[in-house]
Amino acid sequence: MNDSIKKINYLFICLFIFLNPLIPYNLKIHNNITISDMLLLIIFVLFLVEIISNRQKFKECFYIMLGDKTLFFLVLLFIVMMISVTYAKEKPLALEESLRFFSYIIMYIILSLGYKEEKNFKGFVFSFVASVTCTSIYGVFQKITGFGIPHQYDYKANGVTMVRIAGVFGNPNTLAAFMILAVFPIVMFAIFEKNLKKKAFYSILSVLVIYNAVLTGSRNSLIGLALGFCVLALIYSVKLIVPIVVLGGISMFIPQVMTRLKSINDKNLNEARIKLWKTALKMIKEHPMSGVGNGNYVANYDAYVKKYPELRYADYSRFPVHNSYLKIGSELGAFGEIFFIAAIINVFLKIYATYKKTNIKLKKSFYLGFIASTVAFLFMNFSDNLLFVPAITSFFWMFVAMADRH
Repeated sequence: MNDSIKKINYLFICLFIFLNPLIPYNLKIHNNITISDMLLLIIFVLFLVEIISNRQKFKECFYIMLGDKTLFFLVLLFIVMMISVTYAKEKPLALEESLRFFSYIIMYIILSLGYKEEKNFKGFVFSFVASVTCTSIYGVFQKITGFGIPHQYDYKANGVTMVRIAGVFGNPNTLAAFMILAVFPIVMFAIFEKNLKKKAFYSILSVLVIYNAVLTGSRNSLIGLALGFCVLALIYSVKLIVPIVVLGGISMFIPQVMTRLKSINDKNLNEARIKLWKTALKMIKEHPMSGVGNGNYVANYDAYVKKYPELRYADYSRFPVHNSYLKIGSELGAFGEIFFIAAIINVFLKIYATYKKTNIKLKKSFYLGFIASTVAFLFMNFSDNLLFVPAITSFFWMFVAMADRH
């Protein structure tokens, strides 16, 4: 029975990986419940049935939490989140965000406990590649047709409107983050693959993913691409410097790239984020140990800009901080920040150890690329809350979970 449940759950996990980036963000089954949420619920229920019928597996859950340093610090961070619910201004919001984070922990345990075999990893990775392929093709389709583009994110420069694609994510920056997580593992597949047809497929897909990242108009993704390729050059081969320079030179002739890069020093564009960050620093200063409660930066934002008028920007109300690290510090205080940083440090140790020690070619190439993706993705979180976007973060923690324990 347990083997049957495990196989069924494996199929649902593959389905979740494939569908999660393809389901429109605003498609709900009931209230705020999405199809992805329903798939997660099915996965969790099947796992619960499995461990209830097998006491040894139930015990192994605790062994994993103690033996996997990344998971250990994530659990500590979750405990801080739950404590913060008691003093948060908007307790339902704090509880909702805490439970969302808990779902990442449960998925982490499920993958660590039951799906470490090479065949499982292949299935998960190929489901991801299939999803990235569909998402990339849709991105190009969206650019050509204009279908489903959220025009509130269009960018105007020198009298020209630059349309930014968003896929089905609803926000160009979210699509950009997804592409950054995907691009470097796929690039490494293209490099490692010996079969010419597969090599050609991964090479074409790499170009498509990079093109999609550019079409999002995300400044973060452009810097993330450069940063990620530099990381690969350092840890894999300095020969990658040549294509980096060539691609960088070519990109200078793409108007959308040049315009967005020039806007990095645009004071008007940067002023909003700087004021949001300063507001977070005020919260940290006034609540250094406890923070204002998980997810409650937005709940306290209006009160803070009223208290400190110099931090107000335009007519912003209940606006997110656009920095995952300041979000943690302002909402969960010193302990939350410490546990979060400890978890991130162990993420790097874990995925690097997997890359160095594994003898599985697919796993080695994937985690080599994933190291670069992680560096780029975490960099992007300095100016966005991408670590708290479920459609993106679920993939990040799932692939961390699939890495070998260090």
